[in-house]
Amino acid sequence: MLAIDIGNTSLRFAAFAAGEKTGCRSFPVAGLRKENLQAAFSDLLPLAERREAWIASVVPAADRSGEETARILGIRSRFIRSGADDIISHRLASPETTGVDRLLAALGAGMRHFSGLSGRNGYAAVQCGSAATIDWVDANGVFRGGYLLPGPKMWLAGLALAAGIPDYSDRNPEWENLSPGGDTAGALAHGLAVGLPAAVAAAFFRIRREAGWVDGGKPFPVAITGGWGRIAAGLIPASILDDDLLFHGICAFVSRLERRGT
Repeated sequence: MLAIDIGNTSLRFAAFAAGEKTGCRSFPVAGLRKENLQAAFSDLLPLAERREAWIASVVPAADRSGEETARILGIRSRFIRSGADDIISHRLASPETTGVDRLLAALGAGMRHFSGLSGRNGYAAVQCGSAATIDWVDANGVFRGGYLLPGPKMWLAGLALAAGIPDYSDRNPEWENLSPGGDTAGALAHGLAVGLPAAVAAAFFRIRREAGWVDGGKPFPVAITGGWGRIAAGLIPASILDDDLLFHGICAFVSRLERRGT
């Protein structure tokens, strides 16, 4: 099967066989081209294996790109929707407004790393991308929600709304430089490097507290994904880094549907 992740800045595609990833490609959302897709998938997904594509999207405006990808490859497509699909048990007042990526990443973390969806206190799933999400699945496998934070570009763009502060959101973060900045650009960049990972860690520690975790020699289970996930992981004890949490979630969701015969 083919799994497609439509994010704010990129479309990622992964081929899976027997639940294991066999290849992956990524394209900018703004630069999707038919010829690029055809070339990339000629070896990623052989023609004989092109049966279906499962799509998770947090960008409605880019949904057509996912459908077009499947059409180009000659396979049927199906979107996974947080409001319409039974992705994971939850206690959400309005699941349709919860990003499908959060639910699938939480499902993927549980099935891939934490022996299903149960545990002594549950576990956390953290995404570090265009936005940061820090979510909790409790000991009964119920998604309890969590925290949303701006990603690096959103952080810097938000500060640029203040009078006299330039917009440096197009610059790459200087994650390793935590010293005080000597000018506005440095203060913004280093403030991001200090503040954003710390905010993610603070949200994780709050979830751990809400879960009733007690330090008995075992860390609270947490899986982290995303382009700057390793930075946040440096502040979160015993975290598991996995770039494919969402893809694993898609596979787990599809496998469950197949077992049910739906």
